[in-house]
Amino acid sequence: QVDDGRKIVVATPGAEPAAPGGYAAALLLDAAMGSGSTVLGVNIAAMRRWINAAVLVRASDDGGRVMLLGHPPVATSQAFVRWDPAGLAERELAERLELALPPAVRAAAVTGEPAALRAFRRDLRLPATAEVLGPVPVSPEEHRLILRTPRADGSALSAALHAAAALRSAHRDTAPVRIQVDALDVS
Repeated sequence: QVDDGRKIVVATPGAEPAAPGGYAAALLLDAAMGSGSTVLGVNIAAMRRWINAAVLVRASDDGGRVMLLGHPPVATSQAFVRWDPAGLAERELAERLELALPPAVRAAAVTGEPAALRAFRRDLRLPATAEVLGPVPVSPEEHRLILRTPRADGSALSAALHAAAALRSAHRDTAPVRIQVDALDVS
């Protein structure tokens, strides 16, 4: 907590000290850094950080001001200005539905050396509704498969991944294969 005398407080998100009566102003810097990524959910996370900081500022009727600086995405900044996190979440979900991305679908990324991926894929018994994308190279040494199913078949996808991983273990396959289910960032 800081006293209510005049001062400049510099804080990172989540570490803002409370000020009795609220801050007179908040400058939210580098808004593009916190919201301009291709990682799923980054705009929702940015909105949450901005709102958490803004609620520490006194009401505008009492002279409080919040400034968002750094060229954030228009949809995210407009939702913040309108104080509409639910609208932003609805928009994000609609985009994910259209693109068949989590949470609209259940998805898994399987990453490893090409030979290890081929062996894993050979042992994988996917539900009939599963869609396989790839493999695509992610580095000179590694490739990635993206597997997705409707949410209703998410448990079947997880069970298939678990069974294939168990077979690899039983066969003592040593080349690593990394499995991420509903990961926000598979880059």
